[in-house]
Amino acid sequence: MMARVGFTLWVGLSIGACGGRQPLECKTIAPAKSSFEEERLLENYDVSADSPEAYVTAAEKARPFEDPTGVGGLGLTESRWCTSWSLSVVDGECRVTAFQLLHRVRITLPRWKRPATARSEWIEWDKSAGAKLTAHEEGHYAIADKAARAAYEQALGITQAATCDELRARMHSLLSEQQKLMNKKQVEYDEASQHGTVEP
Repeated sequence: MMARVGFTLWVGLSIGACGGRQPLECKTIAPAKSSFEEERLLENYDVSADSPEAYVTAAEKARPFEDPTGVGGLGLTESRWCTSWSLSVVDGECRVTAFQLLHRVRITLPRWKRPATARSEWIEWDKSAGAKLTAHEEGHYAIADKAARAAYEQALGITQAATCDELRARMHSLLSEQQKLMNKKQVEYDEASQHGTVEP
């Protein structure tokens, strides 16, 4: 998306994954100054089951997303980078006058609606399993946060080019490469932790 105001261009780019459901929206505006911002959402979906044994099957049916891993994942961390930058033509060169990266994160976890007859060991199992799943998704968040901040810092280093098309291409290339690196680290984290079943 691009808007032209005199010799100033505004460009917006959105990078992210959505797990088969409505993606996190990007509402970008032409930035007046450079900034890194983050919005973090935590969502739960209810799981009705009579016992821990029935919980996993019920959670797989209740989850509001497709399992992107194919291993029966019950939690999901989504990361979307909403970026925009303002460009100006000065002395025949295109320059970045402001760059903004909004990192939107949504962590979705199951919440067991335990039966009133739940035994104390079931409650302890629920607390333990929930803590492990939350910790695993927090690990995904940490990787996404580090990558978004690194992309922002590197993008600040792209300040000018001979043409605005060249500058936009360099910015898109940088953000795309950073996204690929983040995705690679997410896969490595899942492999090392066996999708949250062991400590990485």
